[in-house]
Amino acid sequence: MDLKQLHYFTEIVKHGNISKAAEALHMAQPPLSQALKKLELELETTLIERYRTKWSITETGQYVFEQAEALKSRMGIMRRTVKEIELGEAGTLSIGLSTACAQLCVGSLKKFKQQYPNVFLNIQQGSSHQMEEKLRENDIECAMMLKPLYDHDYEMRTLSREIFVALFPENWSLLENHVSLAELHTMPLIVLGRMEGYSMYENVLNAFYEKGLKPNIEIECHDIGLVQSLVKKEMGIGVVPLMGVQQTPGIQIVPIDDLHLIFEPVVLHRKERELSPKAQHFLTILLEDLVEGGTIKKRL
Repeated sequence: MDLKQLHYFTEIVKHGNISKAAEALHMAQPPLSQALKKLELELETTLIERYRTKWSITETGQYVFEQAEALKSRMGIMRRTVKEIELGEAGTLSIGLSTACAQLCVGSLKKFKQQYPNVFLNIQQGSSHQMEEKLRENDIECAMMLKPLYDHDYEMRTLSREIFVALFPENWSLLENHVSLAELHTMPLIVLGRMEGYSMYENVLNAFYEKGLKPNIEIECHDIGLVQSLVKKEMGIGVVPLMGVQQTPGIQIVPIDDLHLIFEPVVLHRKERELSPKAQHFLTILLEDLVEGGTIKKRL
């Protein structure tokens, strides 16, 4: 039994006789009659009772007709879905967002879902190191994260550049609406900690050392959201990229006059793995929103 046999059978039932079905199918009656007999032999049942002047569908024939129609419908859906997946309009897209870059991509994710509503987004989040591991294991197709020191295995684009800022508890009074490294170095600092293969932590420390200052780092973590929570609890001053900071009651976002570090998040994927059409659509939207332009976003 094959799909063609089932199609012939449903056409016979719909048209009420073999001659009209044969005409609709643009084929001769004898092959169509033979196809019906072959289907009945394979199913070991009578699908249509033939009489001299009329015929009637049997109970098993009605069941086979209903199942064949349902199967044809499912096959049509399958064909459409396969086509949509091939075009990047359906299926699942797995991407990674480092905790430092997650907020940067929210607008692009919304646009993507508006343009491709039938694509299911599987968003995995963690540190940049974890996102790199997931790329290597093919758990995700692309990732938005800190730029790795060793990037030979990746196709990579730099996204919008960001400055570093200080996060103060709202209750801590400031003489000015900005601060210097000399003022910060004696305060209890909360920074994003060391990660193998990334230099952001070392770059922050070096900015102090170059001015002959030793920063008083009391807490290290790997999540900007956690830094904000700790600052809100008055456990210290956060020094983080502006990009990952959410406007939150209880926290003051303060520019640092002489910290000239620029945070450059990247979107990358493995060179050896061809991106799916879904991932290509997403990167197109992301790069239109956040393409490297050499300008620092003004959000203070």
